[in-house]
Amino acid sequence: MREYVELGQVPWKEKPTLMGEPEYRINAIRECETFIQAIRNYLGHEPTGACLTCKSFPQDSGTEYQVVCYYDEAVLEAIQYARRCERQVPATWEEGGVRKPPRASESKWRAVG
Repeated sequence: MREYVELGQVPWKEKPTLMGEPEYRINAIRECETFIQAIRNYLGHEPTGACLTCKSFPQDSGTEYQVVCYYDEAVLEAIQYARRCERQVPATWEEGGVRKPPRASESKWRAVG
Protein backbone atom coordinates (compact mmCIF):
# COMPACT_ATOMS: atom_id res chain seq x y z
CA MET A 1 0.00 0.00 0.00
CA ARG A 2 1.20 3.50 -0.83
CA GLU A 3 1.29 6.10 1.95
CA TYR A 4 2.85 9.55 2.15
CA VAL A 5 4.33 12.03 4.59
CA GLU A 6 3.85 15.78 4.20
CA LEU A 7 7.08 17.81 4.19
CA GLY A 8 5.88 21.36 3.60
CA GLN A 9 6.38 23.82 0.78
CA VAL A 10 9.88 25.04 1.67
CA PRO A 11 12.67 24.20 4.12
CA TRP A 12 11.41 24.84 7.65
CA LYS A 13 13.52 27.96 8.29
CA GLU A 14 12.43 29.61 5.03
CA LYS A 15 9.34 31.73 4.38
CA PRO A 16 6.93 30.23 1.83
CA THR A 17 4.61 32.07 -0.51
CA LEU A 18 1.26 32.13 1.28
CA MET A 19 -2.14 31.28 -0.13
CA GLY A 20 -3.81 34.48 -1.24
CA GLU A 21 -0.56 36.14 -2.31
CA PRO A 22 -0.31 37.18 -5.97
CA GLU A 23 0.65 34.28 -8.25
CA TYR A 24 0.54 31.84 -5.31
CA ARG A 25 0.12 28.72 -7.46
CA ILE A 26 3.13 29.45 -9.68
CA ASN A 27 5.35 30.44 -6.76
CA ALA A 28 4.28 27.57 -4.49
CA ILE A 29 4.89 24.94 -7.17
CA ARG A 30 8.26 26.49 -7.99
CA GLU A 31 9.15 26.41 -4.28
CA CYS A 32 8.06 22.78 -3.99
CA GLU A 33 10.13 21.75 -7.02
CA THR A 34 13.17 23.51 -5.61
CA PHE A 35 12.57 21.96 -2.17
CA ILE A 36 12.49 18.49 -3.78
CA GLN A 37 15.90 19.16 -5.32
CA ALA A 38 17.19 20.41 -1.96
CA ILE A 39 15.99 17.23 -0.25
CA ARG A 40 17.63 15.06 -2.90
CA ASN A 41 20.89 17.01 -2.54
CA TYR A 42 20.75 16.63 1.24
CA LEU A 43 19.45 13.07 1.69
CA GLY A 44 20.10 11.47 -1.69
CA HIS A 45 17.66 10.31 -4.33
CA GLU A 46 14.67 8.25 -3.36
CA PRO A 47 15.14 4.49 -3.23
CA THR A 48 12.83 2.11 -5.06
CA GLY A 49 9.38 2.41 -3.52
CA ALA A 50 9.69 6.09 -2.54
CA CYS A 51 8.92 9.23 -4.54
CA LEU A 52 9.17 12.94 -3.74
CA THR A 53 6.55 15.05 -5.50
CA CYS A 54 4.43 18.17 -5.23
CA LYS A 55 0.86 17.43 -4.08
CA SER A 56 -2.16 19.70 -4.07
CA PHE A 57 -4.47 19.88 -1.05
CA PRO A 58 -7.92 21.47 -1.46
CA GLN A 59 -8.68 24.05 1.26
CA ASP A 60 -11.68 26.28 1.85
CA SER A 61 -9.71 29.27 0.57
CA GLY A 62 -8.13 27.55 -2.45
CA THR A 63 -5.54 24.89 -3.20
CA GLU A 64 -2.43 24.47 -1.09
CA TYR A 65 0.76 22.85 -2.44
CA GLN A 66 3.27 20.82 -0.44
CA VAL A 67 6.10 18.40 -1.03
CA VAL A 68 5.22 14.87 -0.02
CA CYS A 69 7.19 11.66 0.04
CA TYR A 70 5.13 8.73 -1.16
CA TYR A 71 6.39 5.37 0.00
CA ASP A 72 5.46 1.72 -0.38
CA GLU A 73 4.75 0.19 3.02
CA ALA A 74 6.11 -3.13 1.75
CA VAL A 75 9.58 -1.72 1.00
CA LEU A 76 11.76 -1.13 4.07
CA GLU A 77 14.16 1.25 2.29
CA ALA A 78 11.23 3.38 1.13
CA ILE A 79 9.81 3.58 4.66
CA GLN A 80 13.22 4.51 6.07
CA TYR A 81 13.70 7.24 3.45
CA ALA A 82 10.27 8.73 4.15
CA ARG A 83 11.02 8.77 7.89
CA ARG A 84 14.38 10.45 7.24
CA CYS A 85 12.57 13.07 5.20
CA GLU A 86 10.21 13.72 8.12
CA ARG A 87 13.11 14.25 10.53
CA GLN A 88 16.06 15.46 8.47
CA VAL A 89 15.10 17.67 5.52
CA PRO A 90 17.36 20.71 5.06
CA ALA A 91 16.40 23.70 7.19
CA THR A 92 17.37 26.30 4.57
CA TRP A 93 17.78 26.58 0.82
CA GLU A 94 21.52 26.95 1.32
CA GLU A 95 21.73 23.80 3.45
CA GLY A 96 19.99 21.94 0.61
CA GLY A 97 22.50 23.25 -1.91
CA VAL A 98 19.97 25.24 -3.96
CA ARG A 99 19.16 28.88 -4.56
CA LYS A 100 15.90 30.33 -3.32
CA PRO A 101 13.52 30.15 -6.29
CA PRO A 102 12.57 33.55 -7.72
CA ARG A 103 8.98 34.69 -7.28
CA ALA A 104 7.00 34.91 -10.52
CA SER A 105 6.85 38.69 -10.17
CA GLU A 106 10.69 38.76 -9.95
CA SER A 107 11.33 36.43 -12.88
CA LYS A 108 12.61 37.61 -16.25
CA TRP A 109 10.69 34.73 -17.82
CA ARG A 110 7.16 35.77 -16.88
CA ALA A 111 4.42 35.00 -19.34
CA VAL A 112 3.37 37.98 -21.43
CA GLY A 113 -0.28 38.43 -21.87
